[in-house]
Order: sequence, then C-alpha cells, then structure tokens
Amino acid sequence: MRKLIKVTQKHINKGRRAYADSCPIALAVQEQAPKDGFVFHLCHNHGAYYAIDKETGKVLDGMYTKDVKYEYIPSTRVANFINKFDKLGKKAVKPFNFYLELT
Repeated sequence: MRKLIKVTQKHINKGRRAYADSCPIALAVQEQAPKDGFVFHLCHNHGAYYAIDKETGKVLDGMYTKDVKYEYIPSTRVANFINKFDKLGKKAVKPFNFYLELT
C-alpha cells in the first residue's frame, strides 16, 4: 500500500522537537494514514519503532507489535527532516510530501 503524506506548515508549527508521537511527521501520519494499525521505524539517531494505534489512529512511542499490520522504514529524506527539526527547530524545515510505503 502506498499513501501520499503531506507535511504542512500546520504540522511543523504544532510539532514538538524530540517527541516521536508529536513531531511533524507523526502529526501528518496520524492525520492522513490508514487507521488499521502499522508500525514505522524512524531510521535516525535513536532508531526506535513507533506504532499507529489501530483504534485511535494516534502514534504510540516505543516498541509495539500488538495489532500491527504494516511496517514503514522512512527514506533518507524523511529521516533528514526529522534530524533537522529535532536539532534546529521549526524554522529549519519546510513543508514537504512523502510516500508512506506500507509493507
């Protein structure tokens, strides 16, 4: 499954640095991704797994496998956005789109 995710200025403005469940990527995914449960692996500094709760659509921080249907490993572009946002803040990044490739 392939889903276009649009990270908007609204997501950037609401995003929190170094918070996996409320960074701009997580906010965009929560809003736009399928709500049937999947895990995505953010391949940057800490490389933790994150899951979308099957019932609420919220990003869960940490290792989750219950009711997980898909896995997503972000591209270098997405990981670079996260790193830049975490290190430099909201003014260092711009809205962009990426494809959520769910396997």
